[in-house]
Amino acid sequence: MSDLGLASISWLQDNIFLFAACFSIAIAGAAAVVAKATAMFELSPSGYGLAGDDAAPTSLRAIPHWHKLLLAILAGAAIVGWLVLSVSWEAFTYWDNHIFFRPLRGEPQFTPPPIFPESGRFYPLGHQEFEWLALVDGSGVFYRVFFCFQLVTVCICSVLLVRTKLYLSLLMMVAIVLTPGIVTTFIQLIYPERNIIFLLALYFLFLKRFLDSGGAVSVFVSTAALSLTIFYKETVFVVMVSMGVFLLSPLVFSKKHPHGNRFIIAAVPPFLVSIIFLSYYYGVVAPLVESAYGDQRVRPLTQVIERTIGKPWIWVLGVSLGLRVWQLIRTGGRIDPFWDGVAAASCALIAAYFALGYDAPHFYVPAAYAAWLFAFHMTQTLRPRKVGTLVHGVFVAFIAVSVIAQLNATWNGLRGRKEFVHSRASAARFVADYAAIKGLGTAERPLYVHPLPSVVFGGGLFGGFIEAKYGLNVVVAISDETTVDGGPCIEGAPVRCVFRPAPQPGELVVALIPRFARDLQGRDGLRLLFVTEDIGFWRNRHHASVFAAE
Repeated sequence: MSDLGLASISWLQDNIFLFAACFSIAIAGAAAVVAKATAMFELSPSGYGLAGDDAAPTSLRAIPHWHKLLLAILAGAAIVGWLVLSVSWEAFTYWDNHIFFRPLRGEPQFTPPPIFPESGRFYPLGHQEFEWLALVDGSGVFYRVFFCFQLVTVCICSVLLVRTKLYLSLLMMVAIVLTPGIVTTFIQLIYPERNIIFLLALYFLFLKRFLDSGGAVSVFVSTAALSLTIFYKETVFVVMVSMGVFLLSPLVFSKKHPHGNRFIIAAVPPFLVSIIFLSYYYGVVAPLVESAYGDQRVRPLTQVIERTIGKPWIWVLGVSLGLRVWQLIRTGGRIDPFWDGVAAASCALIAAYFALGYDAPHFYVPAAYAAWLFAFHMTQTLRPRKVGTLVHGVFVAFIAVSVIAQLNATWNGLRGRKEFVHSRASAARFVADYAAIKGLGTAERPLYVHPLPSVVFGGGLFGGFIEAKYGLNVVVAISDETTVDGGPCIEGAPVRCVFRPAPQPGELVVALIPRFARDLQGRDGLRLLFVTEDIGFWRNRHHASVFAAE
């Protein structure tokens, strides 16, 4: 069984595009056929009466022409601004990851599917889009243009899905775009969560359209998008289970329902995909696990909750859920199989990452996206004529304040990344110029670089970037890791790591963090050669310094 599992994993690594496409098309096609075949049994073309469906949706025809012009100008300016900001002060691909060193060396982009059975990781479509994007253009600028297209699509799908007033639609787009984790995933290259919310946006929109009006096309697109999400992150199955459970709720709480077929058709794909994925994962991947991915990275539950619970989008989700419960109690309403499922999916993802002990913002991106959708949907259901102007106004104001509360974290994260990348790339460029002057970096005279902090992965990224971008023979010297043996620092990056406690004359010491530079100032045998400059618009907190050993 172990040999068969390894063989299947090997096949997937070589044919992941083919398998993912066939898998999603097969399930989506089957769902579409069933939807078409059972359409004749629908008793009424009207919707289920989901919460908020009686609200007048915002229509482009109802918007004055000057509003449309203003909206188009604002949207265009926002898109251009996002692109300019995302590519400014960036050196492709310094801090994105070593998986992009190949195009720096003039080679085709290729990244093996991230299937690591020994550590339990299985998200085979992660980073795979870059290979076919590189067929058009393998530059960092083009990659970010594509990400901008994804983000615009997410915003459009969200507006069409929530169908609220124009000013609330604009506020919702701002809330999504400025969420710190979402900014991280769309600015950096290595986080697949941006693909997850892109697919979830399509899934939610077309699923809602199917529940409202039926149609084989809607169920096909929604099911295909959902099926692909599982290939980008293992934990997405909790979203599927949550949606499946709530989609079946009308049949549980209502014996006769005019659209029971739609809910069954919509609920089957999430359960089916989850069952197939979990069966394969626990039948093939789990037995091969040697050391679980979270063993060395898991944080205490209290620490994860403390670092995550303060996020504004979680405040908004909590208040929205409280209002939803109050709404159900006050009006005696029934469960909304779609929107309550979206809220449950957000909560399930939060619980999953709490249990795993992960606190990095990018992990929570799908949960944050679902939370914003649910919150702005609640602004539509809690209309003034139903709950009073004060309640509605306070809730909208609370959401607006929460959106504003994100700005500091978003700016600090974006600013920190820009300074981080700019300083390291500038230091790498100086090192390359220094090596050219001194005749170092050749096969006969390799360039020895001592990065501080002296860690294998960070040092490998720095040395690998110099090797890939400038074609130098670089050796990364590690002073506090005796396990290095002269082999590659990072798998897939040819730069070597060796153990060398102290720099020798002619070798370079690069302080990648300012506090290390302060410790080295004035030390005997080290001469300061270079300190990176500020980006220019603000005083930088991150600088890199280069010292020469004498």
